[in-house]
Amino acid sequence: MKKIFKHITPTVWIREDEEFYQIVKEFYEQGIENIRVNCTRHKPIEYIKAIAEFRKWCDVNLKFQFNIMLDLPIPNKKIRVFYDWEGKEMEIERNEKCILTRSNKYCDREKVLYTENSTIFQKTEIGEIIYTGEKGPEFQIIEKKDDTLKLNCLKPGIISYGKYITTDNLKYERCNSQEIESFLKMCSIVQPEKVAFSFINHEEDMSILLSDRNWICDADTIAKIETMTAVENLNNIALKCQEIMIGRGDLLINAGIQNFAISVNRIMEYCNLHNIKYYVATGILQYLDTELKKISRAELLDLYNILKFKDANVILGYGICKDIKHTRETLDLLKKLGQGM
Repeated sequence: MKKIFKHITPTVWIREDEEFYQIVKEFYEQGIENIRVNCTRHKPIEYIKAIAEFRKWCDVNLKFQFNIMLDLPIPNKKIRVFYDWEGKEMEIERNEKCILTRSNKYCDREKVLYTENSTIFQKTEIGEIIYTGEKGPEFQIIEKKDDTLKLNCLKPGIISYGKYITTDNLKYERCNSQEIESFLKMCSIVQPEKVAFSFINHEEDMSILLSDRNWICDADTIAKIETMTAVENLNNIALKCQEIMIGRGDLLINAGIQNFAISVNRIMEYCNLHNIKYYVATGILQYLDTELKKISRAELLDLYNILKFKDANVILGYGICKDIKHTRETLDLLKKLGQGM
């Protein structure tokens, strides 16, 4: 039987409530050692405080510390949108009108999304389509004025707080030096066991980030492979990091259907051949984040065909460990899978 939980890294949204700590206890009791903190929704100072409290709780209640992976939106980042809303998610209906702006003021007549990013206003035109991921809505730009876009919803869906948006011509952008420094400084304070860097396309991306190793301390560095450029440069990138992450969601967006499957397979083959530890992210046990009641055969085979390799690991998305019910169902399924490996 494979010790499957050694190869599982769940994503957590650290919060101070009883259910979250129940989830953490479940991780601990099943032998999970690593957790991922996705650092895309808040400022670095908020993650510093949350992780400090989390470690304090683990020390007191578990006498154990998890290995923390900080997943950082540097040196390249997605454009993300936020909102002032009573719930945790915003549901958009077909043909509903929305506003995308750089202001977070609430409008009574229309739902308002806001972003700190100016590029989306500079590099889009009326008629363009804005995408928000697999389950999210799609919008068409119907009006444009300064730092405000008026959108019409073409496909209904749900937007979570901090959701990324893309267009056909705008997938991600370069972070400025201040953003990069703020997240590297966070690393020096938190001192995580692992640090993942986003949209690494060339070995120079890693070299710049690691030019002062004091920022990262002794953390293992992970290059996230999310574009065709990165796939082509994999050999050189791998020389600059300890581990690799395959960001399947963004790789599909950037590589296209025609290149996606062969690219994922190419990365896995390379890592297996060179004994490089790697993580596969996005779409793992996705049915648990929907209304479906059973895992599909395709998802089960997907998980098995990843974890059968000794250097392979999977990242569980936040959605499938968002409450204790989902967490127990996930861990029970993984345990059964491990028993057959």
